[in-house]
Amino acid sequence: GKLAAANILGQDSPKLDTPWFWSDQYDIKLQITGLFNGASQHIVRGNIDENKFAVFHLDAQNRILAIDAINSPAEFLVGKKLVAAKAKLKPEQISDVSIPTKELPNLAA
Repeated sequence: GKLAAANILGQDSPKLDTPWFWSDQYDIKLQITGLFNGASQHIVRGNIDENKFAVFHLDAQNRILAIDAINSPAEFLVGKKLVAAKAKLKPEQISDVSIPTKELPNLAA
């Protein structure tokens, strides 16, 4: 809506937010950010068996396109910023849970 209005009024395009979604389903909090179209790599961070993990969707150049987080709000919040910044991270950095989630943006290219 904001983009259409700016175009109609001849104004500069507004900054568009990264698309995101969340849903609480019993003991599962699902949070999604970005669009995974064009993803060629899907990197898991966390523990699937404990229902606390995130899947980072990357393109061939290791750019983070989207994140699906299950009971992982920290990965979602940091991931939202990484997706918006079109950040690049090595898959091994993403999957390494010894690296604190809040440090991931500092490793991004």
